[in-house]
Amino acid sequence: GDMAKFAQRLLGGQDSRHRTAVKDNAQPTGAPLLGSYGLGVLVSDSPLGERFGHGGWTPGYRTDVHCYPGLGMTVGVMVNADDPACSSTEDLLDFGGQIAAFAVENLNLDLKDKSHA
Repeated sequence: GDMAKFAQRLLGGQDSRHRTAVKDNAQPTGAPLLGSYGLGVLVSDSPLGERFGHGGWTPGYRTDVHCYPGLGMTVGVMVNADDPACSSTEDLLDFGGQIAAFAVENLNLDLKDKSHA
């Protein structure tokens, strides 16, 4: 809820100055799968288009939020886990992408109406 709403308002709008600032300051992560990182936000390509996100952890929990501005969609992923083997950054990025793809394919989203973005 709140995590996705915050990311959508910050990075997901049609003309987001925050998204522009992130891209202008992004530097390669060194891990090709992850893309680049600017102002605390990961910028990467995905099968659903350009993706912006951020993740974090505290003992017992991992979180990631993924914003797809081209779709007007943001997905938050929260996992009760410490073990990186079951919830790595790559796994959470992939899972978030699967959730977004499912929504696009099955929830009859009107991607032309992004007034909610």
